[in-house]
Amino acid sequence: MGADLTIMKTGAYFRDSYNSSNLLWQFNLDYWKWFQTLLNEEGNLAPENAKIILDNLKQKEFIFEQHLSLMTEENQKYFKDKYDKFKKFLNEAIENQSIIESSI
Repeated sequence: MGADLTIMKTGAYFRDSYNSSNLLWQFNLDYWKWFQTLLNEEGNLAPENAKIILDNLKQKEFIFEQHLSLMTEENQKYFKDKYDKFKKFLNEAIENQSIIESSI
């Protein structure tokens, strides 16, 4: 179980499981309580809402850094890499003006 996101035009894919590897939890955010509020009726994310997500994550990076400071170097690297991949994924959708299909 988790969040599965796919960019419709390019087929790019991002998955975030509901377990200790969950990226949004490191920002004190949740797919069900926060992310879902940005989806349309079909459960898809418009490019302009992907921008909102990026802006919100940027504002909460201090929380992310606090959580990282309590982790091993290996886990810090894991979450930093996952965050970079998520930002790249969202930026690709924004640049291509592509809808993100989601399943959460």
